Amino acid sequence: FIELPKFNKKLNELETVLDKWIYFIKEAENLEMIPKEFESKEEFIEAFKIATQHTWDKKEMEVYDYIGLKAYDEIHALDTAEKKGAQKAKIEIAKNLLKAGVDVDTIQISTGLDIETIENLKGL
Repeated sequence: FIELPKFNKKLNELETVLDKWIYFIKEAENLEMIPKEFESKEEFIEAFKIATQHTWDKKEMEVYDYIGLKAYDEIHALDTAEKKGAQKAKIEIAKNLLKAGVDVDTIQISTGLDIETIENLKGL
């Protein structure tokens, strides 16, 4: 149990990570920039970024949301491309295994492709 009004440590007196979190919670609305004592932990940097959002106007929030959505779209596009590339590689491996005379069940176990896909590759 922590009583924030009774926590009176100054920035230069913070000794533990707990001290820093308590200080952050108590002083977040008054802080305009990240103190150097907090820069060593990524969690604090992220917390400060989030805490500063309460001062943003509607336009700033819209820009922030837009950038976040664009970043998500790019990550999703990269993930999709990576999955397509992996699927293409599995199909190429399956084709090579079929040419080498490997049975369909072994190819299915080796590549993770479904039997129907492998059977369709036989004619290619």
